[in-house]
Amino acid sequence: MFCMHIRLGGKTWTRWDATGFGLRIMDNYFKLTNEYNTSKIKHKIIDLYDKQNNPTGTKVNITIPLNFNYNLKKTMST
Repeated sequence: MFCMHIRLGGKTWTRWDATGFGLRIMDNYFKLTNEYNTSKIKHKIIDLYDKQNNPTGTKVNITIPLNFNYNLKKTMST
């Protein structure tokens, strides 16, 4: 299993500042490729805050199984 942790920070912004288009693309990509795999890509988006509850960034965890197949052709079982 391959795990990737991405932390974005530096600029403080609210959800209203973003369109969410990138997240929709990522989610649709995972849904499409997961249709062809028994082991699924998993992802989690976590908003980060400091001790005063001010937003400090976003953390994205992506887990990809080692046997994940990116081939989008369905195979026929015999």
